Amino acid sequence: MNKPIKQSQLYMDDDILKPIQTKALVRAIGTNQPLPKTPVVRAVEVLPRQLTDVPIDREQRQTLDERVEPDAPVMVEVIVEEIDRYLEAAPQLLQALCLAANTGDIERLEEAAHSFKSRSTTLGTPILYQLCQDLEDMSRGGTTITALEIVSRLKAEYQRVEALLQAQRQRAISRMNPVSLPEAPSVILVVDDDPSMRQVLRRVMEKDGYQVVEATNGEQGLEVYKRLKPHLILLDALMPVMDGFVCCTQLQRLQSDTSAQEEDFIDVDCLNGASRTPVLMITGLDDQASVDRAFAVGATDYVTKPIHFAVLRQRVRRLIQQSQLYQKLEVANRELQRLASLDGLTGVANRRRFDEYLEIEWQRMATENLPLSLILCDIDFFKKYNDSYGHQAGDACLRQVADALRFCARRSKDLVARYGGEEFAVILPNLKLAGAAQIAEEMRSVVNALEIPHVQSAVSQHVTLSLGIACIYPTPNTSPTMLIGAADAALYQAKAAGRNRWFTQTCAS
Repeated sequence: MNKPIKQSQLYMDDDILKPIQTKALVRAIGTNQPLPKTPVVRAVEVLPRQLTDVPIDREQRQTLDERVEPDAPVMVEVIVEEIDRYLEAAPQLLQALCLAANTGDIERLEEAAHSFKSRSTTLGTPILYQLCQDLEDMSRGGTTITALEIVSRLKAEYQRVEALLQAQRQRAISRMNPVSLPEAPSVILVVDDDPSMRQVLRRVMEKDGYQVVEATNGEQGLEVYKRLKPHLILLDALMPVMDGFVCCTQLQRLQSDTSAQEEDFIDVDCLNGASRTPVLMITGLDDQASVDRAFAVGATDYVTKPIHFAVLRQRVRRLIQQSQLYQKLEVANRELQRLASLDGLTGVANRRRFDEYLEIEWQRMATENLPLSLILCDIDFFKKYNDSYGHQAGDACLRQVADALRFCARRSKDLVARYGGEEFAVILPNLKLAGAAQIAEEMRSVVNALEIPHVQSAVSQHVTLSLGIACIYPTPNTSPTMLIGAADAALYQAKAAGRNRWFTQTCAS
């Protein structure tokens, strides 16, 4: 063991040990006492005393329980979030370790092992810590000779740890006290060149519990809007620099730009303008032409001067409630849109979303004269897998394969979809054939590294993939069916050649 370094040598005021206890951290920071200087607290990583067969040792498990106090809901939330982050990241790290061990990627093996080790230390899992340390030491020694064996044991041990952490999480949640945070007040932007009018409007609105910000003309109002996104705008019609009519026109343009890429599932017109930040125009002009002009430029409602403040308060309240209702509907419809585009079993895109996205990217690649690649992949002998292990195991297999494919298609513009049954499709915009083939090989390797048993397979003792890859430069005179047909032909070649492999096809534009 290396000689310990004194705190004074590192210019630190204190240190605490991992796994970190929240109470110890609070004591170390000293939140209840004024400090002469900002303290530096170091979390020291401690090696387990020895490797045991207990996934989470008693002392560390007690540490977790100590942090879950019924009278400290914030601490409870912290530990639940800590476990959630670990359980979310661990499968991805395991896949990265499998891939690195399978391909002999020493640098990636060390990186993933170190990350997994650090997370395991925080939650007090000595077996996982030590196995990751072994992988890290091995990679630093420039070899991966026994990496697959260690990763295999790591996967088995993680399943035990996962079950205990899920139980720990449920205990924590059951002891959580609900904390109701006060609702933030709605923000109202007052745009008026008259200081006395702004002051009166501020006083009236703040009396009703709103937060008020001010601007003296239309240009300033636009800048405040872009920065704060208020819930409602009170806009004077006649102002120097930029009047309310021009300002309202510009506001509608800004809001249109913000929502241009969103797809609506409801008729927003039926919400009387609540789809946008409502604008209540305040005007001294009461002629019909001015009223018509106010609505024409996008005002939601208007009041005339001298202001009847009881009417103004009611209209402000109604417009804000209406806007909040729309926002809730918008969130609900976005969630419906998301669910409508996902495969319920695997969580990847469904066939409907695949068709939509392929058409969108086809048009975009044609416009920009860029390549579009497609991978079609099929789980080998999946019917035999279902016959041997049952449909529940088959569903679990599909989920694991989908996760592996999603792990390999890392770019935000890549799309993994369930194409049908045991077949998946991966859309790869702006990627040439060689790049797509590299991703396909990674997908094949990662699925192999999962080592999902399949005794009825004619090519392996584990689940494998066959893949077909195609690439094309789309044009206005070509169709996505050409790309799908070429990828399907390549997939047929891969199956005919013995499965557990990939073939490529290049389409003529």
